[in-house]
Formats: sequence, structure tokens, C-alpha cells
Amino acid sequence: CSSSCAFAARCADGSVLCWGIAEWGGDCRAITEDLKEVRCLYSSRQAFAARRVDGALFCWGDAGSGGDTEEVESQLMCDIAHVYSSGNAFAAISLDGQLVLWGNPKQTRLEAIESLHGKILHIYATNNSFTAFTADGTGVAWGA
Repeated sequence: CSSSCAFAARCADGSVLCWGIAEWGGDCRAITEDLKEVRCLYSSRQAFAARRVDGALFCWGDAGSGGDTEEVESQLMCDIAHVYSSGNAFAAISLDGQLVLWGNPKQTRLEAIESLHGKILHIYATNNSFTAFTADGTGVAWGA
């Protein structure tokens, strides 16, 4: 997996190796203990996310690109089913359909999405935006 200036690789044992520009995701040493039993890796322009087998999600890299999950950390500790990334943000859907957004505020602020919580089936992402759809075809887009 790659960001604009770093790489992350999932090893056969489920651990993660990172290299490249440290502040853009090339250094994951601060969360190495959390990066065990990783199932999937995701990237934005300058950050990475790793989803573990238990559904917990951990991120690193540039805060403005989704590398800082402090505000949503409790929502990412388990049951994350799907992860999507734009250029500077991430979106995750939990097993119960709850949406979690973090990264660039222009790509993570959306009041209209509140009515779709628990109903979202899929998200599509571009470099600067997201679109979410429900089973009945209702959709909403947000971003820059």
C-alpha cells in the first residue's frame, strides 16, 4: 500500500512494515504493538490505516490526511467492517452500519449523513469527496 511518499506492507504473520517519509506514514514504530494480526491496509495521500482481524482500526501518518484518530478512537476499537479513503480522509463502516469519519475537516463534516447512520451499505471515494448509499438507493455526497 502506498501514500504519496511512503509505503506500508502487511507481512505474512499479520505485522506491518513501513518506510518512506516518516511524517507521511513511513514510520509506524509508535503503534507497532497495535499492528498485529492485520487483515487489510488502506492509504490516503499522507496516512495509513490498518484493520486487524478483530475489527479494530489503527492509523498513522499526517493528521490532516487521517493519521490522527484521537477524536474517533473509541469508535474504531472493534467491529469495523469496511474502510474507504479519499486523498485526505478516511471513512469506516462498523458491523452495525455506523459511519465514522476522520482526517481533513473539509472531507469529514456532514450533517446530512446523520439520517443514514445504521443504513449505509457502501461508500465510494474520490480524491476530495465521498458518496454513501443505502439499500433503498438513497445517496449523499460530501467533501471539497
